[in-house]
Parts: sequence; C-alpha cells; structure tokens
Amino acid sequence: MPREPVLLGFWRFLRNPAPQVAYDPRPWRTLTALLALFVSIAIITVFAVVLPIESAIEAPESLLEDEDSLGVLIALALYAVLIAPPFEEVIFRLPLAEYQPALPLIGGIMAVVFLAGLAEVPVGLVLSLGGILTVYALLMLVAGGAGLSMRLLPQMGPIWRQHFRWVVYGTSVVFGLIHIANWAWESYGLVEVAVMPLMTLPQLAGGFVLAYARVRLGLTHAILLHGAYNALVVPLVFLV
Repeated sequence: MPREPVLLGFWRFLRNPAPQVAYDPRPWRTLTALLALFVSIAIITVFAVVLPIESAIEAPESLLEDEDSLGVLIALALYAVLIAPPFEEVIFRLPLAEYQPALPLIGGIMAVVFLAGLAEVPVGLVLSLGGILTVYALLMLVAGGAGLSMRLLPQMGPIWRQHFRWVVYGTSVVFGLIHIANWAWESYGLVEVAVMPLMTLPQLAGGFVLAYARVRLGLTHAILLHGAYNALVVPLVFLV
C-alpha cells in the first residue's frame, strides 16, 4: 500500500495521534522531509514570534549568543548535536512506545538526573522547570507501571491507546518548555513569565515533529532527526 505524503501524515498525526503507523519503506526520504519541515517551522516561528518578542521586551539573549569563549561554544555545539538528542529523545519519546514498561521507567530516572543538573541555574528557573520536570518524572514512573500492567493485563492496552494523544501532547509540550533554560533570563516578572512559552515555540512545534518521527520511523531515526536539526540550527543562532 503506498504511503501518504509526509506532510499529510504529520498533519493527521497532529490532529489525532496514533501509537502505530504502517511500515515506511523509505525511511531516509521521510527523515529528510521531516528535517525540512522541522527547520522550516523553526525559521518561521523565530522570525514571526521569537525575534519580535526579544526586540519588544529586550529579552535576554540565548546562552549561545551570551557565551564569548570559543572553546565553550564548541563544547556547547557538540553537546547539542551529539549528547542532547539521544538524552532528550530517551526522556521524551521513549514513552510513545507501546508495551515497553522498562523504557518509560528509564525516561523517568533520566528526567530526575536532568533535574539535578539545574542546580546552578537561577532560583526562579529551578522553581519553574524543576516543578515541570519533577511532575514529568513521576508521570514516567507511573507510565512504567502502566506498561507493566499492559503486559500482565491485556485489557490495559485499549485504555493506553485511547489516551495516546495526551501522551504525545504532554511529552511534546514539556519538551518545548524545558528549552526556557536556553535563554539567560535575569528576572522573572509577569511579562517574562508570560512570554517564556512563546520563546520556545520552535521547540514546542519541533517536539511534535520528533514525536511523529519516533512513531513512524522509530527512536533511532528520531535521535538522528534531532541531531541533524541541531547541527543545522546552532550555527544560525549567530546569524540572527
């Protein structure tokens, strides 16, 4: 059976996420199309939303722009391309797999580890992101138990599939929100708190692209997509 176009498939997934799609005989072509979609969304949201807000409220620069040391910049770039993608995909995309009870458990543990890395971030950011990640880690632990229940009690499977859209929406939104930490926020007034989610629109939208890649192509391709996107976008930070 011929596969539907990537954009149409993504749109249908966005409207009604499903835990399984048909086998993709051309994964690399699909991956390339999703990368183009991911980058296009990022460019549109940055120029339409992020940069105007940054200019209007004199928002802080990104951590990459705020860093002067060439060595640190290279280290951050390597982290963004080689380390962050597998780490973040395990946390946020592994829970999209069905009947794998140990994997969400791993995601929850890694979320806690990630939370510990916020120790040197300003207190306001720790309170906001720390609460989000703590709740997420607990949800992943619950998801691990639910996955085990699906193995032991087959009737749990339909319940999981029925609510799968909320798993996709929840993990994608949290994935976007943690990128608030990409900005060197100096204050946490009402205006700053209000615009923080808007400053992460590229990552919020990208989370759904990665979720679709994970379901359609698998976790490895989602990691590759994430790494390729970061490799293309990180250099652009210095050009805008």
